[in-house]
Order: sequence, then structure tokens, then C-alpha cells
Amino acid sequence: MKIKKLLFIAMLLVSCGIYAQETNPPSEVVIGSFRGVTIPLRDFPTLTTNNYSSDDMIMIVNEAIVQESLISPTSTVIQNLQTEEGGITVMPPVQNFIGFNANESGGYYPPDPTGAVGPDHYIHAVNSAVKIFDKQGELLVGPVSLSSFLGNGSNNGDPIVLYDQLADRWFVSEFGAASNSLSIGISVTNDPTGSYYVYDYVHPNGFPDYPHYGLWHDGYYCTVNIPGYSGNDALVFEREVMLNGGDNPQMAIFSLP
Repeated sequence: MKIKKLLFIAMLLVSCGIYAQETNPPSEVVIGSFRGVTIPLRDFPTLTTNNYSSDDMIMIVNEAIVQESLISPTSTVIQNLQTEEGGITVMPPVQNFIGFNANESGGYYPPDPTGAVGPDHYIHAVNSAVKIFDKQGELLVGPVSLSSFLGNGSNNGDPIVLYDQLADRWFVSEFGAASNSLSIGISVTNDPTGSYYVYDYVHPNGFPDYPHYGLWHDGYYCTVNIPGYSGNDALVFEREVMLNGGDNPQMAIFSLP
């Protein structure tokens, strides 16, 4: 009887292991387009500063996606929510300096600010433009048009900046609404003011709104909202190919509920 019990447990563990190793294949794989290598970012023309008023702001409107909450009001998650504020003591900033204003970035609103810090630099981007600072707050590059830099001609916004600490490289993205695409620039070296490999990925299911990225050793990961599409998507980009300036990197698409 004891042997039968041990055999049953062993079979159960093996079956659990097999189940854990099962993976869901992507619903679709898209081949990206390698646009080429840019001139050094520091050599792009600086945007002219304008004098915009609040009435001149160019509003970028994103379609609202309303979804029902998956959490029941009676769940323990809701019941255990924090009801009191925590302490207000915070560490002071190590460095503080002026970023973008609307007159420097084309007057787009909301600005959708983003940024990333590396060993020696900070890249700051808003809708339509990008700047690069050293860690003392000195402006090194910009403001430069994201449309000119990534070459997509759209300036549609939602820029994202990442520092890839695993490869010591820089990552800059912006979407193209008219083409349902994501344009991604990967720095050729660890110098963010230098040249970039630029790639375009067209999403087959619609406009990839609200892109948010993460990085891992085997890929760049992203989630997007697709207006008018049933569900949202998780995307995985072929990181190694992009870091080496290769042709035809893949974008795997996984449908999310």
C-alpha cells in the first residue's frame, strides 16, 4: 500500500512538471522592418521654441476602454485594502533640474512624460520631442523631434524610454497612429547621443495604444490596448537581433483576455 502511494505521488509530480512546462504559442508573429541607422542624435536639428498659450495646445485624445472589474466587491482583496495613509517621510532627490515645457515640444497635450537614467545620462521625452542630460543636469542634446529622430513622420506620441542595463544600451519608442505601428530606436553603443538602429512594427489587429515595455534577457516585452478589438495584447520583440542591427526581427503577439 505504501509503495502504491509513493508511486501515485511520483506520477502526480511528473504530470505537474509536464503541465508547468507547457507554453501557449503566440497568436501571430509579425516581421519588423529595419529602417536603418540614424545619424548621431546630437547632430539632429534642435526644435525651435514657440510661445504657446493654453488655447494653442494640441490635444491628443486616446479612446477610453471601459472594462468590468474582475475583482468582486466582497473579495478579501477589497476587504483588506489599506485604509490609512503611510508615513510621509521620503528621501530627497539626488538631482533636480528643469525638463520640458510645452513651448519646446510642439505644444502637445497631455505631454505623456517618460524618461530613463543610465550610468552617466538621463533621457527625457514627451509627446513629440526628446532631450538628453548628463547626471548633473546639463543639457547635451535637444529638444529633438521624435518624428525626425525615429523617422516615422507622425509625432503621434506616447513615447517610452528605457535603459537596457543588461546590454548597456538605450531604447526609445513612439507609436504611429496612422500606420498602426510602433517605431523603436536602439542605441548602437552605450552613448545615448550617438546613432540608433530604428525598427518599425505594424500591428495587424489595430492601433497599439498605451504601449508599456519591460526588458528581459530573451526579449523586449510590451503590453498594448487595441481600441475596438476584443482584448489587449502582449508583445515580445526579438531583442538580440535589434541590439545587433539585424534585419527582420520578429514580434510575437499573445492575446490577453
